[in-house]
Amino acid sequence: MKRILIAEDHPLIILGIESLLKSCLQDVEVHVTGDFNVTLSTLEKESFDLLIMDVGIPNGDRMDMVDLIRKKQHDLPILICSDYEEKYYGIPFLKAGASGFIPKNAPIEEFKFALDLVIKNRIYMSPSLFESSFEQLVNPQKSENVMDILSEKEYEIARLLVKGMSIKSIGEMVNISSPAVSNHKSKVFKKLGISNIIELNTYFDQSAS
Repeated sequence: MKRILIAEDHPLIILGIESLLKSCLQDVEVHVTGDFNVTLSTLEKESFDLLIMDVGIPNGDRMDMVDLIRKKQHDLPILICSDYEEKYYGIPFLKAGASGFIPKNAPIEEFKFALDLVIKNRIYMSPSLFESSFEQLVNPQKSENVMDILSEKEYEIARLLVKGMSIKSIGEMVNISSPAVSNHKSKVFKKLGISNIIELNTYFDQSAS
């Protein structure tokens, strides 16, 4: 029997994923957590064959989520299923150690394909993300974007700033002091050649286009 943990807080999404899992796998036991801290504590107590996770769940939305999970269950396949922009988040989470990243609006057959690969300990990458990654590999100057310019921590701070979060709130979320957040913010602005949050939003929008 395959034991699968779904880390998701939207009931309709949970219902859809659970239905797909039961249609794809003959013998499956599904568990659900709606909070990242609860997910970590669950992984500490129980073993699973696969984690399907939305990075935007409560107490999540952090670039170190995969690393924290790996500390609980090192070899656990992790399929990120998110409505976050794939161009922004796909590669960073795959680099962090996720087994796959698939948008929530992906076709059902694509989800089944991703599930089949990841549960066999293989890596899933959508065709569009693969094309983007290949472009970065063969033509890095042309494909340079925010992810290529900033460090992982700077990128995390930048995207939280784009979401409208305050310095204090960001510090609490990523467990660093407010002055440290401000320092990262200054580095982000300097590296991107910008001077305010409006320009940062514009830069992210252009990078995703």
